[in-house]
Amino acid sequence: SLLQVVSETGTLTISDTSGWLESGSSIVLSGKNVDVDGVVRNNAASADVDDAELVILATEGIYLHGAIGILGSMLIAAGGDILVQGMALSAQQAGAKLVMNAGGAITLGGIESLTSATAVIAEANALLGLRAGTQITVFADAQLLSTGDDSLLDLQAPTINVRGQLRAGADSSFAFDPSQE
Repeated sequence: SLLQVVSETGTLTISDTSGWLESGSSIVLSGKNVDVDGVVRNNAASADVDDAELVILATEGIYLHGAIGILGSMLIAAGGDILVQGMALSAQQAGAKLVMNAGGAITLGGIESLTSATAVIAEANALLGLRAGTQITVFADAQLLSTGDDSLLDLQAPTINVRGQLRAGADSSFAFDPSQE
């Protein structure tokens, strides 16, 4: 089964005040732009390690700044830019992957202010892959981690700016456990 939410012509918004999507299976979010400021989570991974339990697709841009808790892998793809701020993206089950593909830039973290938190943790057990058409920026408040044995941290772009942390074979203290959250 599949939970699929689509905006045919505009921005798909999962708002912070009332947006909560939860599924026992895979989730697909798509639109011209996708803005996730609410909660997106599942509580079961599929048996197929080559699929993605969360797929976010946008013909233009993606802005992730809510709460995403997924058991399994994630694929996030935009024709334009991907911006991730103030959240953790964790794909920690054995063999799980977190892949972001952008035709434009991928930006993780930002310059924090008194009104907004921008810190990011992005981690995956087998592969954390970022591919951008223009540039990848990892701000000082962002951590990218590949955590499993023989895991891969793969960044590809014409320009890569890293002020944060890239850690292979390391783990953060964050983990998504739907039985506890």
